[in-house]
Amino acid sequence: MIIKTEIFKIKHNDLAPAAGRMLIAEPFLKEQHFQRSVVFIIECHDEGGMGIVLNKVSNVTLNDIIENLDNIDDIPVYIGGPVSKDRLFYLHTLGDIIPGATEIADGIYIDGDFDVILNYIRSGNPVNGCIRFFVGYSGWDVGQLVEEIENNSWLVAENDKKIILSLNGDFAWRSSVLSMDSIYHAWLNYPKDPLYN
Repeated sequence: MIIKTEIFKIKHNDLAPAAGRMLIAEPFLKEQHFQRSVVFIIECHDEGGMGIVLNKVSNVTLNDIIENLDNIDDIPVYIGGPVSKDRLFYLHTLGDIIPGATEIADGIYIDGDFDVILNYIRSGNPVNGCIRFFVGYSGWDVGQLVEEIENNSWLVAENDKKIILSLNGDFAWRSSVLSMDSIYHAWLNYPKDPLYN
């Protein structure tokens, strides 16, 4: 069967990729790490870029890999991308109380003193909506991200704290698409796997 995806192809918007913005995958992007993904851009410059996939939850929790979190509700760990899967990253809104944290966008920070993060969690403070943990990241070589955007693989969007720190899976992708111009809403009608529709 021939699937005609061109009816869902919509030219990318003119928003340039930049640190603090998000990338929304087009609905027919099939690559395992990026299918229906939402990526938070950490760095974007002439030498390339770095981002964190926000909505791909792993089957591991922070409680599985960090000691002394036994009395804490399970904290999910997300798959940030295919690069450096042995490295833990964390996005959060706790910038002023986490030494060494780097602000990427207004009120959204990456990393910082991990012991302070753990003390915050062990003290019973909220995690959902405040901190999200990731293994790995997504990287682009010189010119690669711009080329992918020009080929309509990604739609660039302004950031949304709720999506970055709270929403999961396809729901995060759908919410991101709905936040864009209505011409992109047709993407929501494209089945994840058209062969099984």
